[in-house]
Amino acid sequence: DDNHLIKQYESFGVEILKVPADGEHLNLKEMLRLLGEEGIDSIYVEGGAGLHAAFLRDKLYNKAEIYIAPKIFGGDKAKSPIAGLGVDEPVDASRLHNVNVIRIGEDFFFEGEF
Repeated sequence: DDNHLIKQYESFGVEILKVPADGEHLNLKEMLRLLGEEGIDSIYVEGGAGLHAAFLRDKLYNKAEIYIAPKIFGGDKAKSPIAGLGVDEPVDASRLHNVNVIRIGEDFFFEGEF
């Protein structure tokens, strides 16, 4: 029962925000608006490929932090960090600006702004 879980979380001091759906998914713009009303002006999104695609599609990111390991998986069914429709032309791709790159062991950390 969802109400039981909500009450249990609230008993530990967790505040629950009810966000409407946008079709089959959470309405991300409304979620961010509600968080803003609570005084939250920054969130860290560590989700799956579908969540990242939704944030990119709706232009809700202003910064990206990306870790890349020197490994190539390949394959027609290989997982991607960003799902969704993608773009057909490189000129249509989301571009990061003010990019910083840091090497961490064999891996690379990219940080940039949209």
